[in-house]
Amino acid sequence: MPQAHLLQILDEYYIGYQNTRLLLDAAGLTTPGRESSIGMILIGSQIAGHMKRSLKTDTVTFEIQPLRPLTPDERTAVTDAAHRYGRFLQRRVSLTFFTN
Repeated sequence: MPQAHLLQILDEYYIGYQNTRLLLDAAGLTTPGRESSIGMILIGSQIAGHMKRSLKTDTVTFEIQPLRPLTPDERTAVTDAAHRYGRFLQRRVSLTFFTN
């Protein structure tokens, strides 16, 4: 099963390594320049999409926008990552996947 992470675009993994951040996008899925989202989806250490996170009193909502088709296992990994995030924040999770 692949490992997925939902990270804010300002995460050190991305923003802290200006000279090497393109290593996260070996497939060239993102366009250089201004960031188009507030978060990213990493699968197997590669950017696979964008995410937006919204917090409410008892819920964390994720809007997932893949940059490529996700396999069923990758989609499960993203869902698992959202639930880990929700447990950390002690909030229920609402998750929506959008397609191109």
